[in-house]
Amino acid sequence: MTELFDTHAHLFMKQYESITPQDLIEEARINGVKGITSVALNMEEMVLSLELRQNSRDIYVAAGTHPHSAKDYDENFSSSIVKNAGNISLWGEIGLDYHYNFSPVETQKKVFRTQLELAREHSIPVMLHIRDAHEDALEIIRHHGAIPGSVLHCFTADAPMAKKFLDLGFYISFSGIVTFKTADDIRDALKIVPMEKLLLETDSPFLAPHPLRGKTCHPSHIQHTFNFVSDFLRTDPELLSEQIKLNSEKVMNSHFHGDEN
Repeated sequence: MTELFDTHAHLFMKQYESITPQDLIEEARINGVKGITSVALNMEEMVLSLELRQNSRDIYVAAGTHPHSAKDYDENFSSSIVKNAGNISLWGEIGLDYHYNFSPVETQKKVFRTQLELAREHSIPVMLHIRDAHEDALEIIRHHGAIPGSVLHCFTADAPMAKKFLDLGFYISFSGIVTFKTADDIRDALKIVPMEKLLLETDSPFLAPHPLRGKTCHPSHIQHTFNFVSDFLRTDPELLSEQIKLNSEKVMNSHFHGDEN
């Protein structure tokens, strides 16, 4: 069985109904998932994610204020991320989202800059959420910088945009969206991403891949996305899984080890 890594999962959301985070993790392990990054969007989720990591070192943690919540930015949450930096792999997901604009654009930009600065100050790579706002995000990143090992999560743009982020040293992570029939631009981007910069994720409980689209996504469903990507790229599954797992572990451990990616 190929060994897989889900670099972005929300394990504490109500969409799972009666399924516990531990159930999700065990299900994933049975299906060959050797690592999961639990993404925390608030203090409570961070505490719970850190507890998971304390019990299982194959669970990694990302924490940050999502652009949707920029209007409610909590300095105490950021301070706690810094305090727990020894067990947090990535500061995120942070960024800009102009699709929904749940927070005003200027507020999103301000909070994005603030978190980028904090992450850089404490040498923590970032995990970006960018939707319909890639050019503005690039401008901010070029000015404020990002630590090596940073990730553009759930890529939703095209190949030229992917190249701009690759040129800045970012890893690019593809979710189940890449399997959707309407995702031609995203698949074009997938073609140009070097294997050593490629990551996969579920973004569970969202974005279940084909043929599960419309259902609640689980970390174990990374297998469907992986199979699609392997077939699409005409790549040996074992070699691809080894490379993606290597990339994932390198990203998640770079902050702890001080590696340059």
